[in-house]
This record gives sequence, C-alpha cells and structure tokens, in this order.
Amino acid sequence: GIFIGVTAVVSLIGLGAGLQAAVGAQFGISSTQVLTVQAGGLSAYGPPGSGAVNKLTTEDVDAIEKLSSVDMAIPRIVASGKLEFNNIVGFGMALSIPDGEKRKFAYEVMEVEAEVGRMLKDGDVNKVMLGYNFWSNGDSFGKPIVPGKTVLVQDEKFIVVGILEKQGSVLIDNLVMMNDAPLRDLMDYDSDVDIIAVKAKSEDEMDRTKEDIKKLMRKRRDVKEGNEDFEVSTPEAMMETVNSVLGGVQAFIIIIASISILVGALGIV
Repeated sequence: GIFIGVTAVVSLIGLGAGLQAAVGAQFGISSTQVLTVQAGGLSAYGPPGSGAVNKLTTEDVDAIEKLSSVDMAIPRIVASGKLEFNNIVGFGMALSIPDGEKRKFAYEVMEVEAEVGRMLKDGDVNKVMLGYNFWSNGDSFGKPIVPGKTVLVQDEKFIVVGILEKQGSVLIDNLVMMNDAPLRDLMDYDSDVDIIAVKAKSEDEMDRTKEDIKKLMRKRRDVKEGNEDFEVSTPEAMMETVNSVLGGVQAFIIIIASISILVGALGIV
C-alpha cells in the first residue's frame, strides 16, 4: 500500500509539472525579462466583417524607445506564408530580425544558436535561416534542407545560410527567419509592426515599465483606460495564461492522486 501510494502520487505530480513545462516550451515562452506590445483588445477591430485593425507602427517603436524606463525596443514582423523546396510547398511562419545592436537583443530573447551554418547578419538580403525541423525532418519536403540550398518563400528565391538549434518549440523549430527589410518588402508591410519587443532598463521595475508603455500607447492611440486596443505583456503573464488553461488538467491530476492516496491508505489499514 505504501509503495503503490507513494509511487502513484509522485508520478502524477511529476506528470503535472512535466506537462506544464512541455506546454511552456511548445509556446516558446522564454524566461527572459522582456515585455511585448501587440495590437489587440476590446476596440482593436473595426466593424464586423471588415477585418480592420489599428496596427502598431515603427513610429510606436521609436516613441516607446524614448521612455526613460526603456533600454531598447525592436519591431518584429510575424507573417504566415508559403515555402517551396524540392517542388513541394509547405506553409509556416516567417519572423523578422532587425539590424545592428538590436539583432543581438533579438537572438538573446529567442535564446537561439545555429546548429549548422551561421546566423543571419546585417546585409543578408536574399538569405534566410530555418528552424530545426526543416533540416532534421526530410519527410516534409522529400529531403532535408541544408545550408547553401535555395528555397522559394512567397515565390521569391532565398539561400539558406543556417539551421537553428532544436528548441523543442513547435513554433521556433518550424520558423523561417529573415532580415527585417527583405521580409517587410516581401510581405508589403510598409511601416506596420506585428509585435514590439521591449527591454526594460531594470528587471526590478518591469511593472513600472509596463505602466509607462500603457500610458504612452493610450495617448498615442487616443483610448481610455479599460478600452485599450493594444496589449502589453511579460513572459510571466503569458505563462499565467497557459497555466490557467492547464488548471483543469491539473485539477484532474490532483483528483487521481487523491484516489491513489486513498487506495494506499486503505491498503495500509
């Protein structure tokens, strides 16, 4: 009874913790203290059926970067598109990488390194870097994609310069990374931005930085508190959202563990 009870409880608790870590990894949630700003909220979208949204812009990035509590702000484009290789077409997500010092920050936030080949550099115009699955899983395109090969992204030719290390994230391992300017031209983005990544000057004042950004964006977008058409979040907030989804699963695991304790106790009695 003791053996069965202890083993079952420890196994189930470990399963719950492992599930939480696995889901966090799949969503690519990093422990890095970085805030993200994106369009969204109660009044983000226009009339029903219009699909209109008050998007973020590069001007918003510049304004956020001027805040006293902000060290750096970088624009990110996250666009869905098609990639063709070996006459096989696949679909996935493309992510922009900024130039200069902001490039280093972007790599630090994503916590990525090159498995083979090299990372993207300033001046790489017709070049891309691919996630680990493009190289390791040859079934998707008939054969693995290796550095030096040419792929078609949105029917435009790009040379693969490197493959990212395996991250265990379904998002990053299937990602197409491209420098900001070429991706912006390819997807006709003009000055629009999907996400703004913000590095606070002090990790101890993340809440203050978050409030500073909210105040600025309310003023720029002419919205009142409670009616924001944007969202400012931290990795912890993202993880809390995921955890709330996992709450039901964890409750079920606790019930099963409780039954195991009861069975073990009866066996001991």
